Amino acid sequence: MVHMTCFSLQFCSTLLILHGSLGHKNIDAERKRCSRPQHLQGSRQPNDLNSTFEPIRSGAAFAEFSPKVLSTDPWIVYFENFMNEEEVAALEQHLFANKEEEFKSSAAGGSGTHQARYSETAFCVNECDNHATLQHVRHRAASVVNAPPENFDFSQALRYKQGMFYKSHHDNHPSFHYSPTGARIFTYFVYFSDAGLEGGQTNFPKLGIKAPAKRGAAVLFVNTRDRNPMETDPRTLHESLPVTSGLKRGMNMWIYQYNYRDSWKKGCTSIELADELEQSGKAAADVIPKVTFANNAKKTTLHVYLASVRQRGYVDGYTPGRYLGAVEPGESNTFETVEGDVLLLYNKQAGGKLIKEYSVKANAIQRVNMGKDQKKHSAEL
Repeated sequence: MVHMTCFSLQFCSTLLILHGSLGHKNIDAERKRCSRPQHLQGSRQPNDLNSTFEPIRSGAAFAEFSPKVLSTDPWIVYFENFMNEEEVAALEQHLFANKEEEFKSSAAGGSGTHQARYSETAFCVNECDNHATLQHVRHRAASVVNAPPENFDFSQALRYKQGMFYKSHHDNHPSFHYSPTGARIFTYFVYFSDAGLEGGQTNFPKLGIKAPAKRGAAVLFVNTRDRNPMETDPRTLHESLPVTSGLKRGMNMWIYQYNYRDSWKKGCTSIELADELEQSGKAAADVIPKVTFANNAKKTTLHVYLASVRQRGYVDGYTPGRYLGAVEPGESNTFETVEGDVLLLYNKQAGGKLIKEYSVKANAIQRVNMGKDQKKHSAEL
């Protein structure tokens, strides 16, 4: 079990809701209460990552933070001087000084060497979240990725003592696209560590990339695919390597596709709620995307599956989950889906060949032409 603490006791019960410890007896009522309004726009658009990050790579934007591009696909950027020493010292004092009782061990995934995580964490909410330097750093982070500050989760302070670690994990929970906040699209990890720290790098094992835990630096990485901001990119699986000497301190800043703060105020941001919504097959969103597949083949029947979400972020590729139905030759069939779902089309219902993988976008009406008339282009209206 992961123990969560917060800097304001009156908000601890809300944090329990945020991180999931309360059951929902009526998921349909919760979906309606938490539903994302139709007018709400996502922070990212499909295929927009290059336009966000190329100016950084070329030196045309944010050069004052000494960016170093570690990867362009997926995008990972290391800012060597994301904060100056005055800002680091202010946030150290605010988040860590005289807060010993706020930090508790976060152990997950078993015990001993089998634990997935062994670190100490605390969330910064209420008055803590209103700190001027913290807000200034958040607005800086928001400007780099063109995201509104209200899409940010509350900052999480972390401490790794000697021997502490966090094994490989993904920051976008598999069912977050069912939540009103949508997917966790970006992660910043900001480092406060002093000189003398050994170990503690942020490692991306699938990419062979390590970000050093340098004081004042930050690593920014993308959790979702370029083609669809609500679809997990498993390549940014990462870990905090064990601290071999010294003390690692840092702060997580997570950014969601949709407004996080308004959903949090309603108690609609828990992992548990996202999981229950996924199990019900319906998202907490006013817009229900309808995908129509037009089968222009003369003989082949298309069989449509919803890709399983259980291992998203941890395995490459998709496995078929729930069977949605067939599209006969020369006919069309429409399926109600969820933004961020992936639909798999096979030429047989069991043991067939994968014909197409379709990532569901935000559009209410989407049309995909299959077969000889694909040249007419798929339409997403």
